[in-house]
Amino acid sequence: MDINNQELSYITELLNISTKMLSAFNLEKLLRQILNTSLDLLKADTGSLMLIEENSKTLKIKAARGINEDIVEKVNVEIGKQVSGWVAKEGKPLLLVGGLKNDPRFGNLDGKKEIKSSICVPLNVEGRTIGVLNVNNVSSQNLFSESDLKLLSLLANQAAISIWGIRLYEEAKKANEETRIMQKQLIEKEKMAALGLFTAGIAHEINNPLATIIGNTQYLMEHITAGAFGWDEIKDVRQAAELSSRIIARLFQYCRPSEGKKEAADINVVVEQIVELARKQFEKQSIRFNLNLKANLPNIVIVLDELREVFLNIIFNAQSVMPKGGVITIETKSIDGGSFVEVIFRDNGPGISEQIIDKIFTPFFSTRRPKSLGLGLAICQRIISSHNGIIKVNSKIGEGAEFIIRLPAAKGTV
Repeated sequence: MDINNQELSYITELLNISTKMLSAFNLEKLLRQILNTSLDLLKADTGSLMLIEENSKTLKIKAARGINEDIVEKVNVEIGKQVSGWVAKEGKPLLLVGGLKNDPRFGNLDGKKEIKSSICVPLNVEGRTIGVLNVNNVSSQNLFSESDLKLLSLLANQAAISIWGIRLYEEAKKANEETRIMQKQLIEKEKMAALGLFTAGIAHEINNPLATIIGNTQYLMEHITAGAFGWDEIKDVRQAAELSSRIIARLFQYCRPSEGKKEAADINVVVEQIVELARKQFEKQSIRFNLNLKANLPNIVIVLDELREVFLNIIFNAQSVMPKGGVITIETKSIDGGSFVEVIFRDNGPGISEQIIDKIFTPFFSTRRPKSLGLGLAICQRIISSHNGIIKVNSKIGEGAEFIIRLPAAKGTV
């Protein structure tokens, strides 16, 4: 088709949309908008927007329409292979009419011979290709033309700039966040060292008198009839001494460096073990588990008992806020090209208020006193930090809570 006033108005609209999406700094939404607008403009049946995965140098579908979800999930195209890989390698747009069989470069690809016409354009910015944009006509008799190719190329140029800008923003944001986390971890390590020295200093002075108090009160309670004068008071003294002893023990656990042996482990296996351990007890409270474990994840290097302690602590916290039952969803996945593994715990409990969510990893902070000393999540954070990982929480009142644990993948398993 010839470019007329209508097509020019479409182009102007597309440029405005891309600019607005860039200002929103939302990459996923931008990619969907680029693809949907391209398909609507050219009246195409199906399409996809693919970006180059930096670690693997392959193309991965990031937005799609009219394509089976299984295909979207599984497709990884090597640079230089197939139509999209050829466009990514050459950095040139491609118009195919009448199916791939009419093009000698792709005649050996049977999978797309039913496509009547298609356009694949590169997303080029700063002299490099960062992805490709594909549109196809399967059922329509309206074949794409050279004018359509130019129109889509113009959109792709603006789209690439927008995508590149958002990526730069996200990288800068990530770098700032990593710096902030490193500074926080350094401060925490210094605090832990000081707290450890303090705990070691007072433990010997306090534990011996506490042991004497607990032993003598136990002796008195055994030789005084329950309910007699002074029995309840002695019981109170004993319980207070035992509580003090538990606080010191937990404080030791919180402060001490890890002494366990680190080993490579499959995080999915660890999740399945703790779920199997807790399932019967949780079923009595009408709490069920929903597992969404990604297969073939890279291993992590961890002290297994400590990781189990973290996982159990989180699910038992969820149990405590769902006395009438609920669902605990556990999801695992790899991120950053397999450099890290994440495990996400979600419950549908009452959620955590904004007033306290920033305090839940603080030592001795608890909403369940006197049953809890408030060291469980603090210990979890110490364990994860000692393995160069991150633990964080997302929650709103009425929407449950989500705990995210990110751990580095073992070298050689990515």
